[in-house]
Amino acid sequence: MRLQQRKQPYKLRKEHAKSASLKAYPQTAVQLCLVHMVRHSLNYVSWKMRKVVAADLKAVYSAATADEAALRLAEFEDQWGQDYPTIVKSWRSNWQRIVPFFEYPPEIRRIIYTTNAIESVNMSLRKVTKSRGSFPSDEALLKLFYLALNNISKKWTMPLRDWKAALTRFTIQFEGRMPKDWPQPRLHKTLYTLTVHLDPSDRFLSCRYVLSLACQIR
Repeated sequence: MRLQQRKQPYKLRKEHAKSASLKAYPQTAVQLCLVHMVRHSLNYVSWKMRKVVAADLKAVYSAATADEAALRLAEFEDQWGQDYPTIVKSWRSNWQRIVPFFEYPPEIRRIIYTTNAIESVNMSLRKVTKSRGSFPSDEALLKLFYLALNNISKKWTMPLRDWKAALTRFTIQFEGRMPKDWPQPRLHKTLYTLTVHLDPSDRFLSCRYVLSLACQIR
């Protein structure tokens, strides 16, 4: 079995990941990383204007509800649409994958607003496979990833901010999907969130989906 690096366009890879997760876990909620949305938007803004534009974007993603966020986005378009039409187009075209964020209370939003953590995991996993051209079986690859994740998790020593409040909200909002024996989290917040959104009854299978984001198995 060969491990083939992803060569599809980024947008296509995202769609493949989304369709794969929904097929395996129908209850998956798909939401874009807001940090990356803002970073992408600011790529079109000069250094002189970044602080002002970033503040107006913050008014969008920090809104209390989806309706308020839509109103703030309309205000942003009125203010900046002529100067930065690409930013407005990006937020408009991705809006349906942004609004799920507003369905959650602030306690959960603080946990799921970014995917930086999972991308860090993916990068670490790519490091352990880049020197290997092939594997004898899928099982061999999964064992390597399992050992790598054990090593990676040793670095996860910082507790999550406001975790107690978020855990309470997770337990209420995802009733019946939270593992009863979940330990105090010194894990990457995104890995935990993926497990909650997917299926906590099978953490190993959830982990396999996470690993699929790092590479394609052929």
